Amino acid sequence: MTPKETYRLGRGEKDQPGWQVRVIPNKYPITDLHEVIIHSPDHEKDIDSLPLTQVELLLKAYRARYQFFKPRGQVLIFCNHGEHSGASLTHPHSQLVVIPSQINLDTLTREPLNNIVEENNFFMFIVLIFPSGLMKFGLRQKKKILSLVRLAMRKLLI
Repeated sequence: MTPKETYRLGRGEKDQPGWQVRVIPNKYPITDLHEVIIHSPDHEKDIDSLPLTQVELLLKAYRARYQFFKPRGQVLIFCNHGEHSGASLTHPHSQLVVIPSQINLDTLTREPLNNIVEENNFFMFIVLIFPSGLMKFGLRQKKKILSLVRLAMRKLLI
């Protein structure tokens, strides 16, 4: 059973059909504040297959949830997809977690260089491998620039 919505974009009433993007609490949270952002009602299409209007709605949801949680800590939004990513849902989705501000995420930059898969002047693409064999991927800013979501939104003129 799907948990109650915490946020949605689309028509209709909360927890009813008509949603275009919906957000629910994560059933298996890794922090006190952990949500699942469901990309669309289509169980098959992931971000790269969605129409631009749907991607724009998804980015609006990212922005709204980021702004809502920003005062409570460091907000991370990530997408894990596929059977080997550790995702418990087959429906394409992203996750949002809030890390308490007292935890220094800059430690990622001090991890062994073998965690960095690709980098440029602005970002590092990092792979974290946990003892269970689970792999998580992340994009880490190297310089203080606009967040990736704000950058994408400006490009899309949202």
